[in-house]
Amino acid sequence: MVTQWIPSVVMTVLISIAAWISLPKLLSGAIDRAVQHKPDERHERSRAEIRSAESSIDALRTGALSGVAARQAMLDTRKLAAVERLWAAVISMSSAKTVALMTGSVKLDELLRRSNGSDSQARTAQQFAGVMLKGLLSEGFKYDPAPDRERPFLSAQAWSLFVAYRLAISHPVMMLTLAQSGIGADQMKADPNKESLEILKVALPHFSDYIDQHGLTGLHLLIPRLEERLLQVLDADLRGVESHSVTVEAAADIIRKADAIYAGLSSARAGPTPTDLRVQ
Repeated sequence: MVTQWIPSVVMTVLISIAAWISLPKLLSGAIDRAVQHKPDERHERSRAEIRSAESSIDALRTGALSGVAARQAMLDTRKLAAVERLWAAVISMSSAKTVALMTGSVKLDELLRRSNGSDSQARTAQQFAGVMLKGLLSEGFKYDPAPDRERPFLSAQAWSLFVAYRLAISHPVMMLTLAQSGIGADQMKADPNKESLEILKVALPHFSDYIDQHGLTGLHLLIPRLEERLLQVLDADLRGVESHSVTVEAAADIIRKADAIYAGLSSARAGPTPTDLRVQ
């Protein structure tokens, strides 16, 4: 009987020994798998978080770019409308343009000087100016502020050339109006003829010698040149390219000189300020 269970005991002992020997390896493998599993989970979570962040960034980028594109499209549309309205203003001044062209042979500065006063010479000059205004500008001439609302959507060069063109067109009308009213040039803060000529020279630098020689009697040639220059700059604005027709400094100079002319005209219409109302 003893000999029957000996092999079983021996077998059990051998199995136990083998298990005991392999136990560290089994434990080591389980530990390795457990340790490795945790980093894998962390890496997977990190990758998932990265993918989520990238998706959010892509969505933000797409939304931002879409918003920029939409705003740019709206701005381009508004710029196109500004150019159309500005040129419509140019066309609306056609009657004043006729006055400017037809008074090219009249010495407006001399007419303004003679119209100052109440003697017979002054009355004759005033009547002459009134006849010209009535005959050439039957619908009257009023300052139209509509183009000024388009200024933020136009380049400085385009706006300054429009200012120069509007002044060249309206200058003879303003001089005739002042002559008709008998207001003398000595009541104005600035010489409108001199300032207008300076503006034309800045806007059309290649015609400086011609302007010096002919003055405002050369408007019949200068006005078409201003129209051409203005169209060139407006075309450049629509195509989104920089125009070199007028520098930024020259544009600012044109606007500054035009403001001085309008300020002088306003003071002349209002008359001299009484002494007791002047700022000390």
